[in-house]
Amino acid sequence: MRLFREIIIILAVILLCGCAARELEERAFAQAMELDLRGGKLAGGFGQTLVSGENVAEILQEYQNHMDKYLDLGHVKAIVFGEKLLADKEKCKTVLLELEQMPMISRNSRVFSYSYQGQESYLQELEKEGKNAGQYLCDCYENNPYLGGTKMRSLGEMLSALE
Repeated sequence: MRLFREIIIILAVILLCGCAARELEERAFAQAMELDLRGGKLAGGFGQTLVSGENVAEILQEYQNHMDKYLDLGHVKAIVFGEKLLADKEKCKTVLLELEQMPMISRNSRVFSYSYQGQESYLQELEKEGKNAGQYLCDCYENNPYLGGTKMRSLGEMLSALE
């Protein structure tokens, strides 16, 4: 009888415990990210503003500090690299290797380049036009018959080229 009571209590405790995971309503799902060099420091963001840091992890932390939701990177489809970052081979390699260590960022994410002129955020410009940046960039590439023989590179392909 005592054993039966203990089993019932243990089952009640297990079944009545809530889940500690974040709910969907508490998450912001980023579909695109952008990275560039600004004044020798890495700058980046996910659509609303650009923040700076020494590496991608610092950018994520700084960006998260400005949000009221948890930034979920599991849906990133497009990564925009600024031309200044692409021109700095060592910094670009460091960023690529850091992205490789982030399990939430898929190696299938498409990598685009953009020529930043000032302090603007390219992803924010797309959002102002009513476009979902990640979906828009991937659709532009996939649905453009004039790209002909050019091949868009994925993050995985860029990482493989480093080896």
